Amino acid sequence: MLRPGGYFVCVDPAPRQGQQATVEYDTFSCQHCNRIVRVKPLSPPEDMGGRCMNCGEGLGGLICKECVAKGNCVPLEKAIEEMERQGEFRRQLGF
Repeated sequence: MLRPGGYFVCVDPAPRQGQQATVEYDTFSCQHCNRIVRVKPLSPPEDMGGRCMNCGEGLGGLICKECVAKGNCVPLEKAIEEMERQGEFRRQLGF
C-alpha cells in the first residue's frame, strides 16, 4: 500500500519464546464501517478488502472484506446521518 491511513504498533512486555516483542503494521479505516484493517506490505486493495468507487476522493475508498461481502455502498457519514434522523423522529414521537 503506497499511502496507508495509519500505523499500528503493539509492544508485548513479556513475549513468549520465539515471538517478537514489537509488532508493527500499516493500517487503513474502512470507508463504510470505520473498522481498522491491517495492511500487509505491497498488497493490492483486493487482498485487504477492496475499493468502493462511490466513496473516496475519486479513486474509490478502501473498504474491509466484510463490507465488500455486503455489496452495497453505505458510507459511515451516511449511516450516522440516518441514525441521527431516526433518533430525531423517535424524539418527536415521544419515545
